[in-house]
Amino acid sequence: MFVLSAQVIPGIFVAMMLRMDVSTGFRSNYFQSAFLGYVLGLGSTIVVMNLFNAAQPALLYIVPAVLGCVFLHAAIRGDVEKVRGSPVCIPFARCAMLGVCHRLCTTAYPKFSP
Repeated sequence: MFVLSAQVIPGIFVAMMLRMDVSTGFRSNYFQSAFLGYVLGLGSTIVVMNLFNAAQPALLYIVPAVLGCVFLHAAIRGDVEKVRGSPVCIPFARCAMLGVCHRLCTTAYPKFSP
């Protein structure tokens, strides 16, 4: 049985990679790498769980698989700094809480202020 954190924590990262792909016009395909890592991590969790007949912490396998696939993809493309350090701020025109997002993005990342 998988606990909620095994789905939510890696799922947030996968969603962030989807957001990054949307912002680049789906040219980078990091979402596919993150999703592949999630599937591989989940599969390895199930294999180890059945092999040892004992419950396994899913995050122990899912998180390294997701991060490993994404950063391997980024290393191949030469985008490690972009994936590791770039913020994905909500575009100001589509933000429901315009003032909050503007303050958060410009305070945390001054180079992204309009």
